[in-house]
Amino acid sequence: MKVSKEIQDHVAKRAAEHEAKRAKNPDSLWFVPVKYTDPEALAEWCDHYGLGTVEQYEQASEWEAYYDIYKVVNGIRPRWTKWTDHSSDEWVEINQSLLDQICD
Repeated sequence: MKVSKEIQDHVAKRAAEHEAKRAKNPDSLWFVPVKYTDPEALAEWCDHYGLGTVEQYEQASEWEAYYDIYKVVNGIRPRWTKWTDHSSDEWVEINQSLLDQICD
């Protein structure tokens, strides 16, 4: 699968934003929101999920974060979920709710 220039540009922008945040506060714990900046790895990942748009990229990325955060909070991976179950904004809200539980 060929990754669209739109997704490639989006990933590069997100990676730069993430690195700027890390540079400002290198000791903080950051969940890595940017995946697969290597073009081949990005293409493989997009192909795996069938991603063709930036929204789909964000949706799948947030779901992967959810998958890991849920395991930390509940001790089990939510294998019954799919990245298409919610929009990227909904996954962000769900993830924040789980992170709030960790930080309490």
